[in-house]
Amino acid sequence: MNNVYNEPKYDTDTANKGYVDKKIQNLKDGVDDDIEIIDGKISYKSKNFGSQPTPPYRVNDTWMNGTDIYICINERLIGNFVASDWTKASTYDNTKSILDGGVTTNGTLVVSKGGTVAAGLTAYTSGDDGVRIWAGSDINGINSAPFRVTQGGKLYAYGATIEGGSVRIKAADTSSRVEVYSDSFYTRIMPSQVKCGWVGNGEDIYSEYISFGFGIGTASLELARLPEQGTITKVLQLTPDLLHILDMSNNKSTLVKAEKIETPKILAGNMDCGTCTLNSLSDTTISFNKTFTSPPIVVLTPIVNKTATGACYSGSVVSTTTTNFKAYCLTNLNSSGDITFNWIAIGA
Repeated sequence: MNNVYNEPKYDTDTANKGYVDKKIQNLKDGVDDDIEIIDGKISYKSKNFGSQPTPPYRVNDTWMNGTDIYICINERLIGNFVASDWTKASTYDNTKSILDGGVTTNGTLVVSKGGTVAAGLTAYTSGDDGVRIWAGSDINGINSAPFRVTQGGKLYAYGATIEGGSVRIKAADTSSRVEVYSDSFYTRIMPSQVKCGWVGNGEDIYSEYISFGFGIGTASLELARLPEQGTITKVLQLTPDLLHILDMSNNKSTLVKAEKIETPKILAGNMDCGTCTLNSLSDTTISFNKTFTSPPIVVLTPIVNKTATGACYSGSVVSTTTTNFKAYCLTNLNSSGDITFNWIAIGA
């Protein structure tokens, strides 16, 4: 029976099979050529090596060794690695990893703005007075920087403002202190004492002071005076029980029991008063209307007509006894005229 479609028989038709084989070979050759071209193009693309490169390597290939980045400047397709084929392009920045692992340096860390150092941390100097943190100067001025913290924990801050909450200072011992001072005056707060006074020849030498003691021992008020050389000459100490007066210049000390310290009292009937006439030429003796147990205090007040324009008068008491007093008139006028005074005598 004849083949309706006239389809060739490839397994028996030798001529047709050869034709097909030829076509297949042509296609294969074309694919191989394309692969070789593609491979050649790929091979000329830049490569990045994670370890020391081995040939082949070409210009512009890169190599990272974990610290530095290198770039190839000389192609080498066969043979061994040659260091001069490569040049360092940059240092590998692994700052985050370094900071995450902690930073230790024997030098100085600084921050700056516009090329001017503003602050920093340093191990530049040694000892407890060595500045470790500072702001407001360069490294050469850290010992006088407006803000600085020393190895020993001392804090210096110019114009510090502390806001909110409370400030608590724990003293290392009873001599620890907080001081506020100027060139001439100081106030010192200690665990058992508040003290203020005038600065003398140095920060720790004071010409005069007043202090309030409390907390340790008996509460007291102390007043003292020091000469220029800083040696205490006179001290007054007042406690709830005693008044203590010390005079170092002649080694005298006086103790008075608190219950014996009394304020002079003005008792009814222990007063006298009257008027008298005084002039500026001589003393006048005025007798009391009574006899006092001890000489009283006498106060004089002039009685002057308000029309005496430009005149100024006052009375001066010369002496006082239990029975009389002597006085005269002081005036700004060249006059010996008599002036009337009210007087009052107050006995203790």
